[in-house]
Amino acid sequence: MGVIELANTWGHPPEGVLEHIFSYLPSYADRASCACVCRQWYFYAREKESTTPLFPCLLRPSISGASCFHLFSRTCTSMPTVPAARFCGSMEGQWFVVARDQWRGYALLHLASGTQILLPQGLLQEDGDRFNFNDLWVGLESTDLIIRAATAFRAPRYPDGDEHYFVAAITLGEHRAAACLSGNGRWALLEPDQGIICPDLDKMLVMYEEMEDVIYYSCSGLDGFFFLTTEEHLMVFLPDDDGEGHITGEVLAYLFRGHTMASPPEAGHVVAARYLVESEGRLLMVKRFVSPCQGQQSTVSFQVFTLMWDNWNRKVPRWEKSSPTSAPLLGKMLFVGRGCSRAIGTGRTGPAFIYFLDDAVASPYELLTTIIRTEKEYRCSDMGWCRYDQQYIGKDWPQGPPADCSPWIWLYR
Repeated sequence: MGVIELANTWGHPPEGVLEHIFSYLPSYADRASCACVCRQWYFYAREKESTTPLFPCLLRPSISGASCFHLFSRTCTSMPTVPAARFCGSMEGQWFVVARDQWRGYALLHLASGTQILLPQGLLQEDGDRFNFNDLWVGLESTDLIIRAATAFRAPRYPDGDEHYFVAAITLGEHRAAACLSGNGRWALLEPDQGIICPDLDKMLVMYEEMEDVIYYSCSGLDGFFFLTTEEHLMVFLPDDDGEGHITGEVLAYLFRGHTMASPPEAGHVVAARYLVESEGRLLMVKRFVSPCQGQQSTVSFQVFTLMWDNWNRKVPRWEKSSPTSAPLLGKMLFVGRGCSRAIGTGRTGPAFIYFLDDAVASPYELLTTIIRTEKEYRCSDMGWCRYDQQYIGKDWPQGPPADCSPWIWLYR
């Protein structure tokens, strides 16, 4: 019997083999099992988990200092932050879209290092003073941009990189959506009320609905920012760079003809928010219901729908209600919030859980008022988790610092 080379044993696999194996193990439980193979695998698994933790935590910004609540260990740690900044969206690697001065000073922020990639600070004006805010908003200029939620094409690869990034946002005030390219001078408005192309009908349409959420999503033939409206239609912005640092692109409208918004699970429940989240390559719409009869409109249930296409060329979409045992939900944890939703697999076939923030009940007007006034306090009481198959809602998270500068938001490592 020949002598086995040391480099070919389980304890000393060839270079790159462990990295390849662990790349196929998204589940914490599976990685923990592999860590029991031998000491070499244990140390590699521990290093892997220390650099890319699986689960997000809850970032709780405050003027007095930010803290991070770890949902599963139920521990809290202090975190660096930008004083008085408002967090508008989050991405992997501790990257956030922030407004350093509430409605000014927009940037991509790397929380761990403090690195900031500056974003444009106002709207692009093309035909004079066409943007007029109500005189009640003292201190606002006609070109000011007030972002409700935002996301980027992808998280920056390196904290000190000098790449350019596409960013799209849901805005407050007279306009509903905007996009920019980092390093560019101004945000460009996406104007659905001036007419956009509807591929299904092959004509221009006007969309008057408010925007609920935005996500960057890629499917066959469509790679861009998907905006979800209050009528459960989609506006899609396909961004491009003109080579001179200016953002360009095409805006499309996808109307769900014949789509009837599902009835609430129980009488008296109303839709408080809709979110977009990608799971298993599918785009999901998560609907959140509240009961106005329970104090401050407490969350009582959720519904999940999957985006489907009725033809090969991606022109006729429909929302299909998702079963708790469907692939995008089975064994998944959905962390939802405007501009910060993610789906994470557990590697098991258990029920789906939805973890939610307190961002559902504030109307655009109420949120705009909160952002602008000097003394502010964002709600952070109606948040928790839902076991989707049983519609069981849990709200047993401890109280944190006062939300006096920003809503709470998910932090993805």
